[in-house]
Amino acid sequence: MKIIESRLRTIIYEEVAHRIIDQIIEEELNKFLSENKEYEAIKAADANNIKRMVKRGLLTMAIAAPLLGVLQNKASNRADVAAAKRSAAEQRVEIQKELSSYALEDTESLLRSTAQYMWSLDSAADKQSVGGEEGEDFQDTVAKKQNFPIFQDYMGGRTQMLSGERGVVQKVFNDINNQIVKGVIYKSDLQPGITDVRSADVSAEDYVKTYKDRYSLPDFNPAKVGKEDISGNQDKMQQAAQQIHPKGFDFLKKGGESFGYETYELLDAINPELPNSKLSPSQYYMQIWNKVTGQGTK
Repeated sequence: MKIIESRLRTIIYEEVAHRIIDQIIEEELNKFLSENKEYEAIKAADANNIKRMVKRGLLTMAIAAPLLGVLQNKASNRADVAAAKRSAAEQRVEIQKELSSYALEDTESLLRSTAQYMWSLDSAADKQSVGGEEGEDFQDTVAKKQNFPIFQDYMGGRTQMLSGERGVVQKVFNDINNQIVKGVIYKSDLQPGITDVRSADVSAEDYVKTYKDRYSLPDFNPAKVGKEDISGNQDKMQQAAQQIHPKGFDFLKKGGESFGYETYELLDAINPELPNSKLSPSQYYMQIWNKVTGQGTK
């Protein structure tokens, strides 16, 4: 049988095309099998990592179990695993919110918000004139009409006394932290550090009026910066406070200035209505405690 040249060329072309197609199919199949094998190895590695996290207490079984089920399923694909990981991440965020460490972070954020602890000694002082009488030193006049609890200390620098609320929040932080160190994991298992919650014995108005004399708050006079004028001012306030309670004040130095605040123990001994919240120290403690732990709200 004779095959004309054009037909022969067509046959050869078709044969070559089939071989190329077969080769492409074989290469793609091998590539798929190889990638699938590698992906199975990745899934296995992920599963082992999750098991280690569970053993170390970094991941709960409630989150890990569904994700492990997908990873260990031979039929699961990349989309299945991605969806399971997203779901696990979302659940983990929700569970983390129930951890005691989350309450500690919230309390720390409150401590860093210094602005909420600003207050004044006399709400009407800023409306008064500072002119003074004839012959009276201008800086002495400013000191007499001092509105904010600020003074200078030779070692501590410019020192601002924060409102009593700061000391209460610090105690909440310390109480939570101490329980975390002892192994308390969940917010619901945290216990308040106080048991006696009572109304204030001193009104906010009387507390503010007597603050300066009670603690021997030094006058703020920017003209006096020498050691002989401002040395030991923080110590003088601390000594006055410790006559009421040994815990006294806490002073924090940041750069060239300091912040001071009454400890909870000192506040509780006086039991005033706090200047900003208008609550007693114990009442404010429980308000903050319930806020950061979620207790008392369910």
